[in-house]
Amino acid sequence: MVWIRKMVSVVTLVLFISSLASTGSAKVLHEGWYKIIVGGVHSGFLVQRYEFDPSQKKYTGTYFIKISVLGGNSTESLKAEANDKLAPIAYQYTSKTDKETKTIDAVFKMGAMTADMVVNGKQTKITNKLEKGVFLSTFLVYLMMQNKNGLKVGNNYQYKAIAEEDGIITDGESYISGTEKQGDKEYFKVLNTFKKAKFVSLLDMTGNIILTRSPVDSLETRLSPRAEAVGNYELNEKSLKLLFGDVPSDKETPTGLATATTPVKAKEPRVTSTTLKSDIPKGISVPPGKGLPQQNEVELKPPPGNTKTLPPKTENETAEPTPTPAQSE
Repeated sequence: MVWIRKMVSVVTLVLFISSLASTGSAKVLHEGWYKIIVGGVHSGFLVQRYEFDPSQKKYTGTYFIKISVLGGNSTESLKAEANDKLAPIAYQYTSKTDKETKTIDAVFKMGAMTADMVVNGKQTKITNKLEKGVFLSTFLVYLMMQNKNGLKVGNNYQYKAIAEEDGIITDGESYISGTEKQGDKEYFKVLNTFKKAKFVSLLDMTGNIILTRSPVDSLETRLSPRAEAVGNYELNEKSLKLLFGDVPSDKETPTGLATATTPVKAKEPRVTSTTLKSDIPKGISVPPGKGLPQQNEVELKPPPGNTKTLPPKTENETAEPTPTPAQSE
C-alpha cells in the first residue's frame, strides 16, 4: 500500500537489519504509532521513527507495518539511512504476505545504487544511476522542510524518489493545498501523488505526519496511542527492539483527532495569510529547517527539485483507487 509506506512486513531479516540500529548519540526527530483503518475497520498498525546522528551527520528512518485485510495478512519493515543533505546511503527492506516474501538490501556509492532483491528465494540484482537530487522516499517530509520556503500553503514540491519496496526511481508531487482542523488544532493539508497512488496527509508545524488517507478506498492511518494503534493485533516487542534498538514511544500522540468515520470539512484557502489557532505560525508557514537539527549540526540547503505556487487542488483530485498492498510507514 504505497500511501501507507510514505509519509509513508514480517522482519525476516531483522537480525541483519539490526546492524543499523540507533546509537545513543542519535537525536529522535519523530516517533509514533499509527492506527491503520480500512473501510472504517481497524486493520493493523504502523510504528515509525526518524533520527539524526550529529556525530555521523546521518539521518535514519525506520518503520514496521502489520496489516490484515480481506486479501490476507502482510507485514513490512524498513531501515533507511541518508547523509546530512539527505543523499541516500543504504537501506534494508523486508515484506511478507501470505504468498510472497521479499527482501531488498541496497547501498549507494558515487551516484549509483546497487541492490540485491530476493523474492521467494529468487535473487535479482538492481542497479540504478542516480540523477542529482534523487532521494529515498521515506525522507520526503525532511526534504520539503529544508526547502528555502519551508512549509507553506501553496507550495508545490515535485521530485524524483526511490520507492524502497521495489528500488524503482519514481516521479512524485506533494502540494500543500491548505489546512485542516483536527480536534482543537489545525494542520497543513498535503495532496500527494507517488507511483500513481494519490493520498492526503496532514502535517504539524515540525513536519510530523499526523494522518494519511486515501478517500476513495476508505484507507487511513492516524497517529494514536500505542494501545489503540495495536489493538488486538499481535505485537512482538523482541523483533521491534532488534529493528529499532528499543520500542518507540507514543508520547507525541496528539489528542482530539477525529475518528475515521467523522466527516471533516477541510479549508482550502487561496491565500497564505490565514492565522492558525494552534502550533502553526501566523502566515501558514514553517521556516526552512524548523524542527530539524540545528544549523551548527547540519548545513541546511534547499533540496533539488521545483517548488512553485499553484491554484489549490481539491481532495477529489486525489481520489483515485490505490493499489492493494503487496506486502507490506
